[in-house]
Amino acid sequence: MKGENPKILVHNRALAEDMLVGGRLEYIADGDCLVVHADQGGTEVTVSPIWSKDVQPTREGGKRGVEVPNFGTISEGATIKASGSFWKADDARMKDADIARACRPEGGFIVLNAGSFT
Repeated sequence: MKGENPKILVHNRALAEDMLVGGRLEYIADGDCLVVHADQGGTEVTVSPIWSKDVQPTREGGKRGVEVPNFGTISEGATIKASGSFWKADDARMKDADIARACRPEGGFIVLNAGSFT
């Protein structure tokens, strides 16, 4: 976890899988976190984003989001696209993550690769 208002999940992986992933970013006040409403095989799912370690949480103009190096600010309500992968909600890599219940949707996680935002 990194930051406050919002708190974001980060990873230190060089690369996740290289599929195109994305969706609409939303701020969840109950857990002070961001989630993504993503299209997964034609079905909309809500997932927790896991950003690369160089991403910073932001709060600008009353909106929460993230600052992505060499790309810019992505605020709640924006649509994102990047390369990465989906992890299931019960993925063993996330079993010890200290995430508020509201921030741990049943859809699982979306891992976003550094330097891949479009």
